[in-house]
Amino acid sequence: MTHIVEVRRQGDDLARAMSDLRDWLARYLLQAAAIDYSVNEDGLLLRIQFAVENDASAFAGSFDAWPDHRAKLILEHEAAAAAAPHPSGLEERIRHPLLKELFRYWSQLRASDGMARKSRFDPADLSTALWPRLHIVDIPRGDAVCRCRLLGTYLVDAIGRDFTGQPLADAAVPGISGSITYELLQKLRSNGEPQHYYGPPKLPLATQIAMHEQVLLPLHDEGGGVIAAVGAVNYEGFRPSMFGHGATAISR
Repeated sequence: MTHIVEVRRQGDDLARAMSDLRDWLARYLLQAAAIDYSVNEDGLLLRIQFAVENDASAFAGSFDAWPDHRAKLILEHEAAAAAAPHPSGLEERIRHPLLKELFRYWSQLRASDGMARKSRFDPADLSTALWPRLHIVDIPRGDAVCRCRLLGTYLVDAIGRDFTGQPLADAAVPGISGSITYELLQKLRSNGEPQHYYGPPKLPLATQIAMHEQVLLPLHDEGGGVIAAVGAVNYEGFRPSMFGHGATAISR
């Protein structure tokens, strides 16, 4: 199935438009199946085809925010997530397109019965641009300490260390109890609801950033208990020297 993004741009500078488009694709390690264009009195119309719907969604959401651009994603089917109501207003509050992609995918997982089963979650269903931003936390029953199961390379670069496999306690990860992630995780464990944050960072990172955005979403076992959380992060102003090609290996 082909998923098409139409991008309208004011003016007729085709070379500049194509350069912007290719730069974005290269930055997020995405590939377009085909690119077509036309020029009329309203400006340029680019039609970019993607084989993967999540890649098309991420592209449309990001490119639409560029000056003098208007992007529209043409889908050939409605998402199954429509069957399950979203937590009130959360999707609208999410700013970054890749974080919004993760939320929409999680919503699809919970479409049948309102619960996103961990057994259904597969990172391969997400666009590769999202992988480096992912983190997964194992949540044990009771008050036992959670453990980081996966930390994407984007996060490792920003934080300055990889704590995949480590318990989320200050003894193992110094300062973790004062972090945004820890705060969101405690709320999720308490109420079982998806969490979102947008604001200044609370802890020093390995690089200077302007703002921190994060989503953290519950994953359930077959009995309906929350056993894990999957999240994604965007650090505004952070530009890693080399974008990771995937996430770190999952700790068993």
